[in-house]
Amino acid sequence: MNIIRVEANENGARPPIQSWDRPELPNGYIAVPDGVDASAMQTHGGFVDLTMDEGGALTAITGNDEKYQVYLDNLPPEPEEPEDTAGLSPGCYCYDVRLVGPGGETVDTIVPRSEFRVEEAVGDV
Repeated sequence: MNIIRVEANENGARPPIQSWDRPELPNGYIAVPDGVDASAMQTHGGFVDLTMDEGGALTAITGNDEKYQVYLDNLPPEPEEPEDTAGLSPGCYCYDVRLVGPGGETVDTIVPRSEFRVEEAVGDV
């Protein structure tokens, strides 16, 4: 059987539906009957409302558009592609990160030399 937690997390989302093979449900969970459409869990990222009948059985899982939109509106912005790597050609590269003093002299290497490979030109993806 599949189960879902009755109470949502602090942010309003529920954790994913879980498979459960024991006869007794864990505290705070309810069984998800086979006929209940649980697709809103994916389409709304867990921001769903549960509907139960008078006997306490789950009858529906519906997306909560308002809570999901608040979540989406508060996501951090997508990172911008750095200009210094725009048009970087495919190939093998080495890099390190150095702390440079006011006179241009290397004071310390913060990230030791490493190699990386670019398979496609950056910006062509």
